[in-house]
Amino acid sequence: MSLNFLLGVREVSCLSAGSRRRPQHLPSVGSRGPRLQPQPPRSLLRGRTLRVGGRQRFRLAALAKRDERQQDDVAVTPSSLLPLASNAVSDIWELDFYSRPVTGADGKRLWELIVCDRNGSFVHVEAFPNNMVNSRELRRALEALIAESSVKPRIVRFFRAQMRNMIQIALQNLSGVQARPSRRTYALFLTLAFRERYVYPQMPGYEGAPIGAGVRGQRVDGALSESIGSMLKGPVDLKVPKRLPDELQGDRFAFVNVPMKDVAALSATPFGELCPISLSEKSMDLELQMRAPAELVAQQGAALNIAAPDPDALVPGIVVYSRRSLPLAAWFSGTELAYITADDQRREVYLECGLDVAYLFARIQPSLETEARAFNQAKRETHGLHFLAVQRHPEDESVAGFWLLRDVEYL
Repeated sequence: MSLNFLLGVREVSCLSAGSRRRPQHLPSVGSRGPRLQPQPPRSLLRGRTLRVGGRQRFRLAALAKRDERQQDDVAVTPSSLLPLASNAVSDIWELDFYSRPVTGADGKRLWELIVCDRNGSFVHVEAFPNNMVNSRELRRALEALIAESSVKPRIVRFFRAQMRNMIQIALQNLSGVQARPSRRTYALFLTLAFRERYVYPQMPGYEGAPIGAGVRGQRVDGALSESIGSMLKGPVDLKVPKRLPDELQGDRFAFVNVPMKDVAALSATPFGELCPISLSEKSMDLELQMRAPAELVAQQGAALNIAAPDPDALVPGIVVYSRRSLPLAAWFSGTELAYITADDQRREVYLECGLDVAYLFARIQPSLETEARAFNQAKRETHGLHFLAVQRHPEDESVAGFWLLRDVEYL
C-alpha cells in the first residue's frame, strides 16, 4: 500500500547532540512531500475493528484463547473509526494505583487499582480501603489478577512518579514481570478520562467538577482532571531538556501528515508501536460503571469516541531520515517515547520519553514556524494523535520504524 503524505514539507537537518548551532535548511522535496510506501503483509491490509469484552472486575480466565500472537479473522469495516484496535490481550499491561476525586463516608479519599492491557482489551477496577494502601496489598491483588489471566504480563507500565516505589516493590520478584515507568500508558489514560468524566461524578462524595488539564496552560473543559494532568504536563521550563543522545541522531527530519485510515498499514514496520484509538461500550461496560438510566447510556456511550478522529483526518507527525535507519529505529524502540512537543514559543521540538525525560530534538527555524503551528493544530483536531517515523530516504518504499503517539493534553 502506498501512503502519500499530503503536507508540503521542507526537510531540515536534525540538531547535533554535540553542537548548539541551528540546523541548516535543505532543498524542498516537492509540494506533495515525501512518500512512505510500506509493504505490509496482506493480513494487515484486511483491517481490524475493535471487539473487546472487558469490564470492572473482569475475570481474565474468559480470555483464555485471546492471545496477542494469534491472528483474528475480522471482517473489514470500511467506515470503522478504530482500524488499529485489537481484541487480543497483550503481555504489556498498564497500571494505576491512586486516590480518586471521591470521598467516602469516613471522610477519606477513594483509592482504586486500575489495570488494563495496552490494547484496551480488558479493564480491571478494584477499590481499596485506605488502610490497605501499601505494596503488600497491591502485590496480592496483582498476583490474583495475573493468576486469572492466560496471557501473563511481561511488562507493566505505570506513569505516576509519586507511586513509583510502591509499585516497583509490589512487582518485585514477580516471575517474568518487569516494572517500567512510562507515559506510554495510552489505554489507561483513555480509561481514566472516561471514569473522570462519566463515572466519578455519578458517585456519592464526588468532589466537584473535573479540572481541565489545559492545552499548554489553557483550560479545556472535559480534559483529564488535575490528578493526572498536573503531573503529566508540567511546563517545559520546570525541567531542563536533555541533549539528544548520539544514537538517536538522524540526518534530516520533516513535518508530515498521513490520513488516519492509512496508519494501520504502518504496523508492519520492523520497529514501532501503535497506541489504541478509543474505547468501546463493551470494554467499559457503561451501564455497570455509570449506574445511569438506560436512556442516558447510549448518549454518553457516544462520548467515548471523542478520542477517535475521523478516518479521513490527517494525523500529523515527524519523519526522521537516516542512512542508518534500522539501528536508529531500534534505539528509538527503547526510549519509551510518549509524545512529541513543538514549542512555538521556544522554537524547539522535544521528544518526551519515559516518566519525565525531555530530549531536545531540533530547533524550529523561522521558515518552519508555519509547519510547527500546523503540527500543533492537527494534534488538537486528532485529540492528541501524532506519530514519529524513521526512514532511510524519502523515496524509499519501506519504513524502519513507526510509532503512533498521543499527547493526553488534547484528550
